[in-house]
Amino acid sequence: MNGSIIKEDGSIVIQISANKVNWQKILQSARITNWKNGGWNSKSYWISHGLEAISAIHDDILMRWTENSLVDGSKRVRTDKYMFRHENLDEGKERGTVGSENRINWNLSKYIWEKTGKNKADTKVTFELPLTDEKENQLKADIVIFHKQKKATVDILEIKKSNNNSDSPLLAVIEGLCYALQIICCWENLIKERELVGLKELSDINIIVAAPEGYWDYWYKSPADNEEKEKIFKKLSKMIESINLQINNEIEVFQKKKKYLPKPKIFLAFANIRDESNREYGKNGIVLREESLKPESTTIFAIDEISVQNPIAEGMLRK
Repeated sequence: MNGSIIKEDGSIVIQISANKVNWQKILQSARITNWKNGGWNSKSYWISHGLEAISAIHDDILMRWTENSLVDGSKRVRTDKYMFRHENLDEGKERGTVGSENRINWNLSKYIWEKTGKNKADTKVTFELPLTDEKENQLKADIVIFHKQKKATVDILEIKKSNNNSDSPLLAVIEGLCYALQIICCWENLIKERELVGLKELSDINIIVAAPEGYWDYWYKSPADNEEKEKIFKKLSKMIESINLQINNEIEVFQKKKKYLPKPKIFLAFANIRDESNREYGKNGIVLREESLKPESTTIFAIDEISVQNPIAEGMLRK
């Protein structure tokens, strides 16, 4: 039984070599492992066992995980039929039940589409965008906004419900990161879709973790402690910065092999989803959270006239 994950004492031991770890495997392992077995995705441990552990890892390891994600992702690309749903947003029929994540996706997609994309050829809003052909372990982004500028920008909105006590902010960021890396791998096929014809260079990908206020109140140890929230966001942003370095390095390797992949920069933001009434989250849009940077390439926060003067360029936090 030495070669089995089932040990003689009845325990099960699963170990993945660092050379094979990627961000999706980190996501999957976090979902199935509880704190007693080293898991970190819980209210008590997502910071100490998750964020702090990743922050302590050398950048070379983060780069390796990212490299593995791009190599694996390039083998799993969805070749066509991305099922853009922006036309469905004009339908009167709402999706999902009140309070469900599906309904939030619908409400917020419709809100953003009506404010930024309904009558504009340069903005496409879709929801539940599939990024692989697999039925199992499918990568399907909650809401994605394509901004068709000289250099394209993509917003990925990772949505969490108010009462979600199983997906920590760190898990949500990693989930958004998996979508971002897979969009890079799929880009050459994505821009062949009729909705995205004319897009070429991908400049920025903005990962926006969006949830009602109740979600953030639950997951932060001290919701009123702005200093704690800023420290957490800075550590997450530093993780993203390290990943950006590897994206740039790894894409050059792909290009030498004559395989085209774009080299975007990834940015991170946290947002509150507004509640209109009776848990109809999303109908009133979203607002940037105070601890968060505002990605300067997105337009969705401008809907609500949030004025932030290029904080990413100036290295400032919004106060």
